[in-house]
Amino acid sequence: MYSSIVNKTASRQQLEAAISGLRGLTAQALGYDRSAIEHFAQSLCWAESILDEVNGVAQPDTSAEMAMMDRGLVGAVALRAFSIGADIEREQQLGQSFINAHAEKVTELRRQGYTGDEALLMAPFPQINIDAFAANIADLAAEREKLEAFLASPGFDTRVLSGTQFEQPEPVSH
Repeated sequence: MYSSIVNKTASRQQLEAAISGLRGLTAQALGYDRSAIEHFAQSLCWAESILDEVNGVAQPDTSAEMAMMDRGLVGAVALRAFSIGADIEREQQLGQSFINAHAEKVTELRRQGYTGDEALLMAPFPQINIDAFAANIADLAAEREKLEAFLASPGFDTRVLSGTQFEQPEPVSH
């Protein structure tokens, strides 16, 4: 479709600049709005596919290759892989809000005349909550790693989706 572009060098440079700019956009800048993130991810994928075509990256074009590729699955995985960044940011912000709330409470208790030790006894550090946020972040990072491995694998190897919401049943052989 885009292989007929005459000035591929200029197109490549402009597409690379646009993609670089899009990649710099954060979920926070999109207000963590799921719909906005999905539309953004689709736009980024579209721009990257045009760049691939301009660069001559081979796309599946035989009916056998196309039959083996579940485009709906690939798109859903790509959107989830991108949106995990927003989920990680959200978990980090929530964890930080617990830390900030604790610090404010301790500061307020000290203003009221309590010693630092007394304030900490009255308002213990929310380590359990912080540990839970850290575990969620680790789980999200592991999921993103699997999704990115799937997207980078030749022929979109669904076996790497094991343990994700996109896990596929093993084909039954007779």
